[in-house]
Amino acid sequence: MILLNAMVDQQGYVLWLCSWYPNKLEPLAGDFIQRHAKAVAAKLPVHVLTIVVDESAQITRKMLVEKRVEGHLTETIVYVHLGLKGPKIWQKWQQWKAMQRVMFEQTNLLEKTVGKPLLIHAHVAIYAGLLAHQLALHWQLPYYISEHWTEYLPEAQPNFRKANPWLRWQWRKSMRAADNRSAVSSYLAETLRDMCGKPVLRIPNVVDTSIFAPQATTADRTRLIHISTFSHQKQPLQILQAFAQLLADKPKALLVMIGPERPALKAAATMLGIGHAVQWQTEVPQQQLVHEMAQSKALILYSAFETFGCVVIEAWATGIPVIASDIPPMRELLNNRPGNWLVPLNNTAALAAAMSEALASKKKVNPSGFMQLDLAEFSFENVAEAFYKFYGINML
Repeated sequence: MILLNAMVDQQGYVLWLCSWYPNKLEPLAGDFIQRHAKAVAAKLPVHVLTIVVDESAQITRKMLVEKRVEGHLTETIVYVHLGLKGPKIWQKWQQWKAMQRVMFEQTNLLEKTVGKPLLIHAHVAIYAGLLAHQLALHWQLPYYISEHWTEYLPEAQPNFRKANPWLRWQWRKSMRAADNRSAVSSYLAETLRDMCGKPVLRIPNVVDTSIFAPQATTADRTRLIHISTFSHQKQPLQILQAFAQLLADKPKALLVMIGPERPALKAAATMLGIGHAVQWQTEVPQQQLVHEMAQSKALILYSAFETFGCVVIEAWATGIPVIASDIPPMRELLNNRPGNWLVPLNNTAALAAAMSEALASKKKVNPSGFMQLDLAEFSFENVAEAFYKFYGINML
């Protein structure tokens, strides 16, 4: 076990290799990993390294290194344009070799400037975990892997079980060799344990209550909200179909859909005869998102599969209940928190009924005390402590 007083010894740090992380091309990519990094960096310096492949050369025609520093959190984002041609499998191999090269270049530079880290922590094994395994062997250091990816779930489409055999073999080897492994939900942890044959701990995501907190705004009695990527996984079409059923009984209801532009979805709303009652918004910063939530009676997350669901805990912190699909990670979150709705999959009538109940409800989930009692496990402090224990570090 490493004994470290982070308030005295600021020379020690942990290196995070992240497959996903907010960057100029995808500002919201892996923002939940960034919140994890901020949690740990409150007491233990964290240096994040992420490699972003810039396929269309929007940022660079070769390589560009961006550095950001906030307190004890240092972020290095490396943009690389490879200009690859040829068969897809060849391009994937060349991309993998380029990521190895960039990773060793950047970590060698890091070693020269600030020394080796205490340990290496990879977020999302493909490809950060594979890189962490190589670097750990090179530096003779412990390494850890945290997973967030839905593609491991048996019901997920696409599915990691259909990946090429070499990649699955490398993944299993890296997972088994890691000093510890974590996942954001018990369901994902159990799935990974069955796949790699090693224990996997649950460390949940963080909710930033400096942003997501009860607002002075009063919720509109007729307004519901859905926030997602509008991918097939999130089942936005079924949400629209259920809302069409609701609208027949509650013609003044309003559905706010926040996510990327999806013309086909807008066309579907028009065909269902609900175009006038659906308000579309593109993705917005969290500081604006909290106000959109606070004006709504409930959040809808009717996903076919999930590993966690950050918007759920953000809705609760804001003070509104959640209508969620009855899938394992949602049961983990909702079962012991009354005032929310779990709805069977592929049942738009049941979803419409839950929407109706939510609009009729006169209570918010979050009167005073809900955050402190029910959301404590998602706080920066508690998640940070979970990671320190995960590393085997005593923060004296």
